[in-house]
Amino acid sequence: MDAYSADVDNFDPPELIDAPEKILFFQTMLQKLEDEYGWKIEYQMGDVPKSTVAVSIWLVTGLADIATR
Repeated sequence: MDAYSADVDNFDPPELIDAPEKILFFQTMLQKLEDEYGWKIEYQMGDVPKSTVAVSIWLVTGLADIATR
């Protein structure tokens, strides 16, 4: 094996992060962007409303038109 090879068959599986930890991690990343670049990021937490979106695809002269309703 040379210096640039990896033995991907023997990697340990990643440890998964629980949902609350993911949110905290994401908030930390947003805060870092605000601090580092002087950005002002506004976000709101809450339930996301469910909606139904129908997507239809038509092939017209070799081009795909996508319509949502």
